[in-house]
Amino acid sequence: MRTWVRRGLTPVLALLCLVAVAVTAPAGVTQAAWTDSRSVPLGVVTNDGISVDVTADDGVADLADTTTLGVHNTSARLDGLLSVEAGVAPVGWDSGLAARLTTGYATCASGRPVGEEPLAAGAFTELCLRTTPAQSGGELLRAHAGATVEITSTVTQRAATAPSWDARDAVTTRHALEFPRPTHPGDALTVEAVCRSSRLGPATLSWAWPDSSGHAPGQASPAVHHWGLQRWDARAQRWDEVRSLAGSERSTTLGAEVVLGLLQPDTFRIVGYPSADPGRPHIGTFQVDVRTVLGLLGVVVSASCTGVQAVS
Repeated sequence: MRTWVRRGLTPVLALLCLVAVAVTAPAGVTQAAWTDSRSVPLGVVTNDGISVDVTADDGVADLADTTTLGVHNTSARLDGLLSVEAGVAPVGWDSGLAARLTTGYATCASGRPVGEEPLAAGAFTELCLRTTPAQSGGELLRAHAGATVEITSTVTQRAATAPSWDARDAVTTRHALEFPRPTHPGDALTVEAVCRSSRLGPATLSWAWPDSSGHAPGQASPAVHHWGLQRWDARAQRWDEVRSLAGSERSTTLGAEVVLGLLQPDTFRIVGYPSADPGRPHIGTFQVDVRTVLGLLGVVVSASCTGVQAVS
């Protein structure tokens, strides 16, 4: 039995040695594992991409004005082609203006549409943003005066040549439609234009809004939260609000319930309160003096308009 075991191990050991040689010495590699190398200079390696930076002035611009956007192609080597998308949203009171506002962009220097002229690498240009409301004139102001909108301008710059990379940046600007002051009807400020006396009964105070031609009563004016009739208190040196009127009104009576002056007239003015900001009154462009007229028994029978002054 022992002699049989020794003879059986000999071919097994030989086979293991052949396997070990095959594993440690693969084809094409010397057992000494020699190597060789060579250094090749690559020169200066630079990195670049397409990128853009967009800026605009802070503050609130008038809706009718042109807003300027600054655009800088910050790429070192790649020229770019620009495109702009606008998003419009109301700020605070939503009169519906944002949904009915059209925006347009052009290159300020040439007036040409955005994207027709490539912007060179490292160059700066200005884009002009203009807005166009769906309404105009008095119709626009009666519906939207005092409203503010935000316009987010997203500028995309694409490489003018291959590779077809692109980058984008955005800036948000605010635009407001001014709320005009209530003013006098007609071309000239006269007592007769703003206050009509009566021989029997109260006087009538009239005003115009949004301009001197807009004095017709009953005009729907969603932009006006309400009007305030104020009387000057000379003793306390302050204006007191003695009556509140609907935004559609353009006149009110001045009778014994509000006119207290006999020997000296009372001074009145109209104040407009915008729906966009009722806490910020807009004082009318004039004030009027009115006094009461007594009858034989000392009863107030009428009110008389005695003077008018412009208010700056």
